[in-house]
Amino acid sequence: DICSGRGLVNVYNYLIKDSKKPKFEQNQAVKVIELYDSGDENAKKAISIHYRFLLRNAQMLCIISQAKGVFLAGDNQVRNQGLVKAISNELKEEFSCHFRAPHWLNPVTVFTQTKESNLNILGTLYVALIK
Repeated sequence: DICSGRGLVNVYNYLIKDSKKPKFEQNQAVKVIELYDSGDENAKKAISIHYRFLLRNAQMLCIISQAKGVFLAGDNQVRNQGLVKAISNELKEEFSCHFRAPHWLNPVTVFTQTKESNLNILGTLYVALIK
């Protein structure tokens, strides 16, 4: 769940647990993004942790499936392009650093969606049409 909006909120709420800042509800991930945009350090750290876990998840899926590429897709990817670019070096390091076999990840390219479109539906339709 850490790779979802709920997860982002949970990470942020954990980071501020000892402060007097108000906690957010599960459906308020956009509030964390707004705080990030205003320079809030806890929001920056929460987003970094959130995306690092997303890349760790993608890393393991690539190793298991021997993938040559991975797509980070969804409307949030499109909306959050700026902040992902801001931490892209950290995310590249997170993805390529594997404790046992980092060379397994050398041929993998990570792509991110840049235009709003329902890639899940389009991919499903494509597979249905070719079968």
